[in-house]
Amino acid sequence: MSADRFGPLPIADEKAALQRRSLATLRDRLPGDRFIVRDEASEDYGVDLSIEVLSAGRATNCRAQVQLKARSGLRPNADGSFSVPIEVSNLNYLLNGPCPVYVLYRPESDELLFAFALDEQRRHHAQNQSWVTNGTVTIRFTTRLDAGSFAAFGERIIADARRHRELRDAVAGATPGRPHRFEVAGHGGVLTADEVRPILLQHGLALVSWGVSGRVLDMLGLLPQTDVRVSATLLLVRGHAEFSHGHYLSAQASLREASSKSRDLGPDEAQFLTYLLHAVEFALGELTPAAFRERCDAWREDASPHLALQYDLARLWSLRTGSGPTDVENLSDQLEQLLSRLSAMPDAPPGLRHQARLLEMFFEMQARMMALVQALAYANEPAVWRHAYDSPPAAVVAAELDRVASWRRALRDLLSEVRDTGNAPLYCQAVHARDVSETFALSQFRLAALHAGIPPPPVTDQIFEELHRTQELARRLDQPELELRSRLLESDVADMAGDRERAVALATEVRDIAVTLRYAEVARVADRAIARSLNEEVRRDIARLNEEGVGVFLAEMSDEDLDHMVRDTMVSLRVPIERLPVVRDEADCQRQLAREQRDWCRHLELLQDGAHSASRASLWARRPDWLGECALFGTRSAIASREWASVLRAFKSVGCADCARRSPRGSSCR
Repeated sequence: MSADRFGPLPIADEKAALQRRSLATLRDRLPGDRFIVRDEASEDYGVDLSIEVLSAGRATNCRAQVQLKARSGLRPNADGSFSVPIEVSNLNYLLNGPCPVYVLYRPESDELLFAFALDEQRRHHAQNQSWVTNGTVTIRFTTRLDAGSFAAFGERIIADARRHRELRDAVAGATPGRPHRFEVAGHGGVLTADEVRPILLQHGLALVSWGVSGRVLDMLGLLPQTDVRVSATLLLVRGHAEFSHGHYLSAQASLREASSKSRDLGPDEAQFLTYLLHAVEFALGELTPAAFRERCDAWREDASPHLALQYDLARLWSLRTGSGPTDVENLSDQLEQLLSRLSAMPDAPPGLRHQARLLEMFFEMQARMMALVQALAYANEPAVWRHAYDSPPAAVVAAELDRVASWRRALRDLLSEVRDTGNAPLYCQAVHARDVSETFALSQFRLAALHAGIPPPPVTDQIFEELHRTQELARRLDQPELELRSRLLESDVADMAGDRERAVALATEVRDIAVTLRYAEVARVADRAIARSLNEEVRRDIARLNEEGVGVFLAEMSDEDLDHMVRDTMVSLRVPIERLPVVRDEADCQRQLAREQRDWCRHLELLQDGAHSASRASLWARRPDWLGECALFGTRSAIASREWASVLRAFKSVGCADCARRSPRGSSCR
C-alpha cells in the first residue's frame, strides 16, 4: 500500500533519531549482569530512564535517574572534557531525584560520557553561590562510561543510595512522635481537604517517619497550596516527606519557607526543623561529614529532653544491631541510663516507650536464656550448685523456663502493640529482634541438649517462614541492611539444621550484596558464617571436651576471655566483688596449669585443700595453699604455698625434669 494514501507524513526529526540512538547505545553498553536499565515513562519531564545496580544478579534498589544529552559537533575543552549548556530549571528538577546523572552521547566517536548532577551543582556553587539566578549553566563531561568506569559508576550510585537511607533513618529517629495509633484511609476512601488538614497537622511528621511519605505527599496535594504555604507545620511536613523521597532541593525550599515561620511551630517541631535542614545541607553537599556531625552534636545538646532521648535511643539501637557478646555489658549500662531518663518523662510518646521497651527486652532475652542454660549445666554438678542456688535443680530449671515463657508472651504483646500503632519501620525492627531472640534461644537449647547428651530440639519450618516474612517486610520498607541481617539469621538456622550447603549459599549471597552496598559489618559476619559452621564447631568442642577435659579450652583463653569467665563465675556463684583478686588469681593458675599439661606433661597437677569451698561464706575468701603432684606416680610437693607459680616451677624442676614418662597433651604418645 502506498504511503501517499495517507497524505504527507512527518519526516523523522534528526534530533529525535539521535536521542533514540543514544538510548539504544546506553542500553547496549551497560553490562546486563551489573545494571538494569528501566524506562521512566511516568516521569519523562527531564528523566529519560533509571539505572539500578545489581549485585550477584539481585536487584539492590540503588538507582540513578538519568537524563540523556545526545549532541553532535561538540568541540572538546582544553582538558579533553565536553561542555553542554542546560537550563538551571533542568538541573534543579533532576536534583530532586535519586542519584541524578547526565549522560552525553557523541555520535562522531560513538561514545558515552557521564556527569553526576550533584557534583555539577557543587561545582557551580563553589564558583558562584548565586548561580541559581542564571538562566543556564554548563555541565562538564569528563569521564567516559565504558568498561573502565563501570565499577566506579555503580559504586557512586550505591554510595548515594546508602547515604540517603542512612540520612532518612537518622531523621526518622529524631522525628517528634505523638500518635498512639493511627490509620490513613486507602486510596479508595474519600478524603477531603477538611479531613486531611487536621491529620497532617497532628500526625504528618510521624507518618512520614513511619514510611508513608508518598501517601503524605498525596494528602498534601489535596490541600490548596496557599493553605500549605501559610502553615509552618504543613511546610515542615512537606519538607520532611520530600526529603524522605530524596527530593532534596524541593525539601530545602519547603524547609526554608517553614523556617521563616518557625515562630508558629512548637518547640519540638522547631528543633526538628533545624536538624532536618542540617541533613538536607549535608545531602546536597553543602556540609562536609565532619561539619554535619558537629552540627548534630550541637543540636543534641540543645534539643528538648524528648528529642534528645529519642536521638540517643536511635543511636543505641544502631549500636546494638552490630554488637557482639563483649559489647552487651556496655550497651546494657547505656540502656539503663536511657530508661532512667524515660521514667522521668510521664508524657513521653508511646513510640519512644515502645522502642525503649523493645531494646530492653532484647537484653532481657539474653539474660533469661543464659540463666536457663546455666541452670541446666549446673544441675549435674552438686558441688557448684550449692553455691549458685538455694533451691533444688528441678525447681530452679522450672522457674527459669517459666521466665523464658513469660518473656515470650511479653514480646508477643509488645509486637501486637507496635503493629497496631501503624509504625511500620519500628514493627520491622521489632520482628527482626524477635527473630534474633528466637534464633539465639534455639541455639542455646540445642547447646544445652548436646552437652547433656540428649537429642536437641528440632529446627522447624516455622522458623524459616517467620524469617522470610521479616525479609519481605524489610524489602517493602527499603531496609536492605535489616533484610541482609535476617538472611544471615536464616543461614545460622540452616546451619543448626545441618544443611551446611544452604547455610554457605545464603551467607555467600549476603556477603556479595553487603560488599556491594558497603555494609562492612554484615560482610564480616557473612565471611565468618562461610568460613566456619557454628553447629559443627559446637559438636567438635563437645567431643573434645569429653575426650580431653576442660583444660584444653582454658589453655587457649586470652586475658579478655579469662576476665569474662571470672566475671560470669562470680555472678553465677554469687561471690562478693571484693573477692575478685582471689578468683582471678585462681583462674590464672588453672590456665597456666592447662598450658603446662599441654606443653610439658599431661600428668602434672596442682592441688589445693578446697576448704574455702565448703560454704558460700568462705568461697574464695582467701587464696588457698597449693601442692604440685604427678598424677602418674603420685609424688607431691613437700611444702604447700599460696604462691602457685613458685610451687609449679619447683615441682617441675625437682619432680619431673628428668622423667622419661613425661607426656605433653600436644604429643601423640601417652
